[in-house]
Amino acid sequence: MATIRPNPQMNKLTKDSGVLLEGFHEAVIEAKDYDELITAYLEAMDGKGYLGITRGGNQVTFEQASRTVEYDGRRVRSVGDFTVDSSTPQITTTLLIHHGDNLARIFPMSDVTVDSKTGMFSMRPRLGTPQAGDYMKDLSLVREMADGTIRIETIFNAINTASPTFTGADMSESECACTFVGNAASWDDTAHAPIEIIMFPPEEPEEE
Repeated sequence: MATIRPNPQMNKLTKDSGVLLEGFHEAVIEAKDYDELITAYLEAMDGKGYLGITRGGNQVTFEQASRTVEYDGRRVRSVGDFTVDSSTPQITTTLLIHHGDNLARIFPMSDVTVDSKTGMFSMRPRLGTPQAGDYMKDLSLVREMADGTIRIETIFNAINTASPTFTGADMSESECACTFVGNAASWDDTAHAPIEIIMFPPEEPEEE
C-alpha cells in the first residue's frame, strides 16, 4: 500500500486575492527586514494608497507580442531567432469602494476639486492625452505565500484603460471593473517591461 506524504512544495503556494496598494514600491525597496516590510504594509493599508475592497480577485496578465524571425532556407528553430517586440503588464480587478480617491483612479484623466467649506467633491473627466499626473507612479498587488513570504507584483506608471461602468442592484453593492496598465517612463525606456516581481521571505529563525 502506498504511503501518502505531504507535498513538499505546498509552502510555495500563493494565497488569497491580495491587496492593491498605490505608491508602495519605494517602501518595499527601502525595507531593511521582514518586520519593517510588514509595518510599512500595515501603514499603507490605512492610507490613501489602499484601493479598497475588491470582488472576484485580482489578476496580473502580460499582453506580450513576440515573433519568430523567418528567413530563406530555414529548416529548424534556432537559438536567437525569437524576439519579444512588446510586453504590456496589466492588473485587472473589480472595485467595490467608489469614494473620491478611487474615482480619480477609475477616471484617471480628471480635474478634481473639493470645496474647502462644504467638503463637496467634484470631478470632471477630461478628453485628450493623459498628463504625467494622471498616472500612478506604481501599483502593487501584495499577497502572502504559504511559508510567509510576501509576494509583490508592481506595475509602473499605471493607468486605468477600461471604460468605467458602475453596476447597481437591490441587495447588492455597486461594482466597477478596472484594468490598470503599466507603462514605460519614456519612449526610450524599453530594456524591461514596466513591471517588477519581488518576493520578500520571512527571517530565518535563529539557531540555538
